[in-house]
Amino acid sequence: MERTIGSTIRKIRTDKNYSQRYVTDGIMTQSAYSKFELNKTDISFFSLAKILENLEVSMDEFLYIHNGFCPSAKNRIISAFTSISYNDEEQLNELVCWADAYLDSEDDLLVRDIQALFEGLLLFVHTSNEESLKASVTSVWERLSGKNQLYLTDLYLLNAIFYLFPLETMLEVRKLAEYSLARYSQFPKAPRLRC
Repeated sequence: MERTIGSTIRKIRTDKNYSQRYVTDGIMTQSAYSKFELNKTDISFFSLAKILENLEVSMDEFLYIHNGFCPSAKNRIISAFTSISYNDEEQLNELVCWADAYLDSEDDLLVRDIQALFEGLLLFVHTSNEESLKASVTSVWERLSGKNQLYLTDLYLLNAIFYLFPLETMLEVRKLAEYSLARYSQFPKAPRLRC
């Protein structure tokens, strides 16, 4: 049986021994919530976020639980991307395989950008040819350069290719990156990017 958002919420709620009334206090009626748990109706994102708050579960933790207590394939790729050493050939090869497998079943711009970056870095590890690396990540830069606001995954991508730009471009890109990072000043993962 496929796990639904409602059934995952119900499992967390019952494991914590919380009543429906406690979880829904000030959010929605108990009747509407009961229908949600039974997958008979949907709720708004705002309601879901408030319910998770009452359950003392973050959205990241909820998604982890909902996926059977493991990260989704996409989250595994993103997590690896944000924490790898860019010169570890074995790790880069493994991540290219993960991205290839994911893209076989899903079309995803971010994973495609990460895949291009991994492949470019592998090429660079083998050849030390910076021009080849630049060529392989051109599509990533083209997608990022058209944005007025960069979000965390965009900033991680930019961080990985930043040193490939000419100095003048770096200075312009830095302004957008600093503006975007300033909006994340209270977000836990931002300090690493700021460095």
